[in-house]
Amino acid sequence: MLKTLYGMMIASILYYKKFRKDIKSIGFEVNPYDICVANRTVNGNQDTEIRPFDDVKSSHVDPKVNDKFHIWCEHQYGIEETRHVTLVRGKQDAYPALILDYSVHGVFES
Repeated sequence: MLKTLYGMMIASILYYKKFRKDIKSIGFEVNPYDICVANRTVNGNQDTEIRPFDDVKSSHVDPKVNDKFHIWCEHQYGIEETRHVTLVRGKQDAYPALILDYSVHGVFES
């Protein structure tokens, strides 16, 4: 089966289990207090992946690390030529009912 029934609870659970296994295989450790957050150290700095829903937020001081993670995600989860992992960059990021604002250096607002 190539497609799981999107929107069903089992689809979310299957996606979470696969994603967690996959990111552990490349060195991430899942936060014991919040299972939607995983961290690893790359080039001496923290690399954080946050999976609030079916999206993933990648955060590292070096944009090249985020680029490599995007390429890895595309390889893992992109399907043929029709579906790709979308990359969005900017000072603000929006999820349902949540806006993350990084416009002021050193300050995080939600």
